Amino acid sequence: MKPEFEIVVVGGGLVGSLLTHSLSRAGFKVALIEKEDLQKRTVHTGRAFALSLASCNYLKALGFADALEQYGNLIEGVIVTEGEAGKGSREGILEFMPSEIGEESFGCMIQEANLLEAVGERLKKEKTVRIFSKTTVENAVFDDGSLIVNLSKGKSIPTELLAICDGSQTSLGSRLGYSHIKKNYRQGAITCTVRHEKSNEGLAYQFFMPTGPIAFLPLSNHSVCIVWTNTQKEVNRLDQLDDDQFLEELRPAFGTFLGGISLEGPRGSWSLELSMARKMVGVRYALLGDAVRKIHPLAGQGLNLGLRDAAAFLEIVESAKHRGEDIGFTTVLERYQRWRMFDSVSFAAATDFFNWAYTSSIPGNHLARQLGTGIISRITPLKGYLIREAAGLSGDIPELMRNR
Repeated sequence: MKPEFEIVVVGGGLVGSLLTHSLSRAGFKVALIEKEDLQKRTVHTGRAFALSLASCNYLKALGFADALEQYGNLIEGVIVTEGEAGKGSREGILEFMPSEIGEESFGCMIQEANLLEAVGERLKKEKTVRIFSKTTVENAVFDDGSLIVNLSKGKSIPTELLAICDGSQTSLGSRLGYSHIKKNYRQGAITCTVRHEKSNEGLAYQFFMPTGPIAFLPLSNHSVCIVWTNTQKEVNRLDQLDDDQFLEELRPAFGTFLGGISLEGPRGSWSLELSMARKMVGVRYALLGDAVRKIHPLAGQGLNLGLRDAAAFLEIVESAKHRGEDIGFTTVLERYQRWRMFDSVSFAAATDFFNWAYTSSIPGNHLARQLGTGIISRITPLKGYLIREAAGLSGDIPELMRNR
């Protein structure tokens, strides 16, 4: 007898919730397990995401075009330099414009709270989804060809496939036999929303400084979400400051290129590490999103990679079901791993390298960086590849993420 739920999704963040919605749309019966109360969860309103063009395509394909239109703000260019914000040398500046690949934008910025609310409202209406809030997975055991997922509230759910989307701190690894390679960056990041006097014209700015990058991501013409990377010790110190004191510390890093600034909303912070799963699949389970990898935020691609996992996973299991295959068979899940593993490892390695390159004090490193940016700006095919990568349009793209 087939289990009541073909797929159990663990983790109700954006990747898990959107995966659940997409699976339901494709005709799967899905259980979503989330440790928080999805009806009352508190979302840090200062956090926002830079959705790539491919991720925007994915959300539109799932029926969230209205949410992007209402809450999203287009990213119309990216400017990268090093040094103090707004005062980087012209030789070190890289300008990436979507028009160089025939697009109008790189994607859009959207507040986490707004996107989670839109997805949550849609999940409430799904007839083939059952949500288990304030619930954790105690363990998962194999029985007669299926996986039995035992929950904290005493309920057991047989399923064909477990999709693990509960982040890099997942506790299921020791129970199912997977692990992660980790590296502590000894850095932290602070995020908040800043209002500014001059228009940002839809441009995102990334300034690399000796202690780490600071990014300005346009939420509107006169507000940005900042992601300020610094040493962990300095982030801990900044966390202790009140808003006025923090603003005084931020001004020298922010610079004056956007005029006067003020804080808007709360601040948040987190520690940075590199985490990479040694494998993405096992017997009747697969990892997605931050459960696969946790990378440095300097490229702003963490969520985009997770959504790409979700879109690829859907494509694989939907195709397998149509062919009459058992969706939890290792041969099916290995197709997903082959598709997504190289992308995961290459992004993790690239962000790790760039973080090292811009924070290292090795003699000659500054000159090498200047030479590198000069080469990129002058070699059109190379620059075009990087632009397509930033837009999420390079490589083997899942069907739902392609331009329509």
